[in-house]
Amino acid sequence: MRRPDSADPERLALIVREAGLPLRLGLVASVQHLDLIPQLQHALASGGYTLLVGEGDRRLAHPGQALGCNYTGAEAIRSQVDAYLFLGTGRFHPLGLAYTVDAPVWSLDPLSGELEPPIDREKLIAKRLLTVAQVRDARRWGILVSSFAGQDRSPMAEALRRKAEAHGREAEVLVFGRLDPRDLEGRDIDAYVNTACPRIALDDSDLYPKPVLTPPEFLVAIGERPMTPYLFDTYH
Repeated sequence: MRRPDSADPERLALIVREAGLPLRLGLVASVQHLDLIPQLQHALASGGYTLLVGEGDRRLAHPGQALGCNYTGAEAIRSQVDAYLFLGTGRFHPLGLAYTVDAPVWSLDPLSGELEPPIDREKLIAKRLLTVAQVRDARRWGILVSSFAGQDRSPMAEALRRKAEAHGREAEVLVFGRLDPRDLEGRDIDAYVNTACPRIALDDSDLYPKPVLTPPEFLVAIGERPMTPYLFDTYH
């Protein structure tokens, strides 16, 4: 399907220039918009912009690709850029990118031409650390595992269960297909650790009856990691 005219690289470059984004930008895109990366790089080069694209780990098939919970391409160029520009629709990927890299993240929707202002990373992390602090004394933990291919991190779940028990906590591994918040209602559990897509903990946590942490957040809660720097749950 042909993208609308708003996805024209020259028009997108004009939006970036008029917004006054930093000249050294890291580019990240959802898979359906990866073809725009070289075109946008070319369109902005005459305006003094340097747009870099990072090579990610083996789970990323393309340079600059955002894949669910993997932003290793963006991390690879962190020292060479002042900010990031995400090309795509929705909030999930730019939010994940903002959690991962300590730099401003703008989001440009190639379909509508709408440029979102930088995400308030400090506010996001402060909210997550408040949740972590609230469950430091939780005794009974449920460790969530997805049975979906590519999301099943059963070995990690077992390792987290052992860590919980080593710190005097009780822990139970719970395996699901597609997790529904109602699946966790009525359980005698104080808090959860999610080993599936981080979206469950970071985007949808308000839907669940008890606090849901990512694995790095859980390690903070039981005292095995410091609260800062904040570590995003990246799949490797």
